[in-house]
Amino acid sequence: MATRKKSDSPDPAQAKIPSTPTLPGLAKIAKNCQACDLWERSTQTVFGEGEPNSKVMFIGEVPGDQEDRAGRPFVGPARQLLNKALAEAGIDRRKVYVTNVVAQALLGSDFRGTQHRGEFLDSPLARWVLATVHPSSILRAPDEETRHEETRRFIADLKNIAAVIS
Repeated sequence: MATRKKSDSPDPAQAKIPSTPTLPGLAKIAKNCQACDLWERSTQTVFGEGEPNSKVMFIGEVPGDQEDRAGRPFVGPARQLLNKALAEAGIDRRKVYVTNVVAQALLGSDFRGTQHRGEFLDSPLARWVLATVHPSSILRAPDEETRHEETRRFIADLKNIAAVIS
């Protein structure tokens, strides 16, 4: 299982987070955050959305250009694929929180999704953390057969999540 490494360098964004954060408060802080260079290439902050008290949080990598323009996570065809896969796995999309994260901030720089896909990971973040792919990677597969197989594997990952939260 992969574990997150702690960095020795202070995190400039961490200093801005209050001791009892709320989602609206974090959204306000994130809107003006310049702790990393992503703000230079972005048009706006892409914050999370969905059920704040959800048992399932789906976290994607750095927001893509469509997400940046929309100001929402998981937009366009990736959102459609995620919604369809969640439904097929038996997870109510209305009860899921979706967001993006700056690269490997949650699982550490040694984390490789391709090596840990489908695995439950040891993490202080939550009782159950499962590595899977971003729906957009499925959409970029080279052919229909590969897209079909990757979708099947993605749904299988989501079914593993559904099993532990039910």
